[in-house]
Amino acid sequence: HLREILRLGVPLVGNNLALAAMGTVDTLMSGRLGSRSLAAVAVGVSFYNLFLFAAVGVMMAVSPLIAHARGGSRHGEVVLYSRQALWLALGLSVLLVPLMFLVGPVLRLIGTAPEVVPEATGFVHAMAAGYPAMLAYLALRFTSEGLGQTRPIFLAACGGLLMNIGGNFIFMYGLFGMPALGAVGCGVASALVMWTLLGLMILQMQFGAAFRRHRFFAGYLKPDFVRLREMLRLGLPICG
Repeated sequence: HLREILRLGVPLVGNNLALAAMGTVDTLMSGRLGSRSLAAVAVGVSFYNLFLFAAVGVMMAVSPLIAHARGGSRHGEVVLYSRQALWLALGLSVLLVPLMFLVGPVLRLIGTAPEVVPEATGFVHAMAAGYPAMLAYLALRFTSEGLGQTRPIFLAACGGLLMNIGGNFIFMYGLFGMPALGAVGCGVASALVMWTLLGLMILQMQFGAAFRRHRFFAGYLKPDFVRLREMLRLGLPICG
C-alpha cells in the first residue's frame, strides 16, 4: 500500500512544487523590472486567482466521479465524464472571462495605486487569454488523477515551468526582437504556459499507453446536462 501511495503521491507533490515555482519565477523576474511592475504582477495575480480558485473548486468534482466510474469498470462513463468536464470548462470560461475584463474598474474602486492599475490591468487581460486553456487542462488533469495516472500531470507541469521561464525572458525583457512588455509580458508568458499545459495533457492522453483504451478524443459528445448538473452539485460546495 505504501508503494502505491508513493506512486500516486510523489508526482502530485512534484506537480505542486512545479506550479509553485512558476509563481516564484514570476515574482523574481518581475522584481528586476522595478517596484511598480512587481506590484502590478502581485495585484494582477491576486485578482486572477479569484477566478482560478473558483474554477479549480468546481472542476475538482471530476476526479471522484472518474474514480468511481473506473472502480465500477464503467469505462464508457469515464470518457463521458471527461468529455462533459470539457463542456463544463467551456461554460465556465464563457461566464467568467468577461468578468476578468472588469479588472480596471475594480482595482480603481478598491483604491489600488493609480500608477499600478494600467500594468495590472494589462497583466490580467493577457492572463484571460489563457483562462479557457487552464480550465480545459484542469478537466484533463482531474480525469488523469481519477484514473490514478499522476505522472502525466507532473510531466505537464515540468514542461509548463520551462515554458514559463523562457516566456518571461522573451516577453518581459524583450528578447528575439519582441518588445519588452514588463508585467504585461509576464501575463503573456503565463497565458502561453496555460496553453502549453493543455497541449501536453492532450498529447499524453491521446498517445499514452495508460489512456489508450479510453479514446478520450474520438468522436463528438454533445453536452449531457444530467452529468453537468452532477458535477456542479459536487463542485460548487468545494468552490465555496
